[in-house]
Amino acid sequence: MSSTHPLARRCIAGVTSAVAAVALLAACQPSGGETTPPPSISPILPTTQTGSPSVSSSSSASATVSPSPSLVVTARPTTAEETAALAAEAEWVYREMRRLMDEYESQGGAETLPEPLKEFVGGVYASSAEKSLQFTFTQGNSFQGSTIVHRQAIIGEDLQPSSLIGIQFCNDMTGRSASAKGGSPQQVNALVRNRAEFSRASDGKLRITYNESKEASSCDG
Repeated sequence: MSSTHPLARRCIAGVTSAVAAVALLAACQPSGGETTPPPSISPILPTTQTGSPSVSSSSSASATVSPSPSLVVTARPTTAEETAALAAEAEWVYREMRRLMDEYESQGGAETLPEPLKEFVGGVYASSAEKSLQFTFTQGNSFQGSTIVHRQAIIGEDLQPSSLIGIQFCNDMTGRSASAKGGSPQQVNALVRNRAEFSRASDGKLRITYNESKEASSCDG
């Protein structure tokens, strides 16, 4: 992979290698409680799935209609059917969040967390998303292009206490460009692997509440 743009440097074990990384690396939230803002990795339309969830990918597009799952899972799944239903719902939530983050970052960020994003993020992840958009706004940065998101694996162990399920995604940002204030666009050469965890809120909606990220050399596997 070619060299990484300065706005997309590494976030491993909760430490960013550059202040600018908060605008791109997805909510790197280590167990110590520190949070680092998520990225402007564009969300994408979910793929239709039946049976056991499998690896899927697509690029960002217009908003999709909220799914109406036949099975709403409110506790950690114990059957293959529950796992498949919850994973499909979680993937839709993740992709919608990415789509919105991409949209707002292309507009130069935001001073506060936009209301539409509150439908998809909660807990410490909501704070991270807000800080990311605030950073982009105050720095005068903007991002263009779409990210390809690959769903790689379902995670059912070593989750946060409130999490129902975790999913590993890999986000290919090599099709994006970043512009610092007053500067010309430069390609973002980065692949970011995210371990996203999802919790069911009191309003019944599934939200991303925790995420750990690190730069990847490939989105394969």
